[in-house]
Amino acid sequence: MNTLEKTAFPNLNFSVSHHGAFVALASDPLCLVGLDVMADEARGQELPEQFLNNFTSYFTELEWKHIANAGPETGPMLDQFYRFWCLKESYTKAVGIGLHFEFERAEFYYPNGDPWSNTVHLRIDGEEKRKWHFDIQRLGTDHWACVARGPPAEAAESFKKTLSKIKLDTATLNLALELQIKPFSFLSISDLISDMGNHDSISFLSSMSAATGS
Repeated sequence: MNTLEKTAFPNLNFSVSHHGAFVALASDPLCLVGLDVMADEARGQELPEQFLNNFTSYFTELEWKHIANAGPETGPMLDQFYRFWCLKESYTKAVGIGLHFEFERAEFYYPNGDPWSNTVHLRIDGEEKRKWHFDIQRLGTDHWACVARGPPAEAAESFKKTLSKIKLDTATLNLALELQIKPFSFLSISDLISDMGNHDSISFLSSMSAATGS
């Protein structure tokens, strides 16, 4: 990256996720960004209780309450599970810690009380993290995706070495975080690579923060 690019995009980073029918990409020029996609592969294969019991230690008591209260139908319970899972994965990917993070340390909740809201707050070990923004989207009828964006100063130490501007003043950070995430662009493999045969059943998504101006 040349000097001009470092000035315009000091912390250009991206996150890729794939599951089910989608491969997805999100990027941000200034804030940390993490992305996770989940396909609803459990629906119809086993009872939701049996499936959810495999993840008992990954969620807090409050999160399990939201999941349980979404029922009694199977669909809403699984949807809440996938939403929380995407939230946790997107956060750990954004800060660069991935599988080394214990998921139950991160608690997500809906401050307005609406469990289907796109307004989600985060607590880490009980401490509020109000500088993080999360965008949850349904992809088609059976996939969920979440894009997490937050302050560069909260990146893992090894990740910080790849960033050019760690400390951001409050006004700059707030402006960047408050910019609306652009919707995903849906592209088939044939849209990206020519002469690769018929791969139209696989979709590729990309999302770039409005802060890029692109």
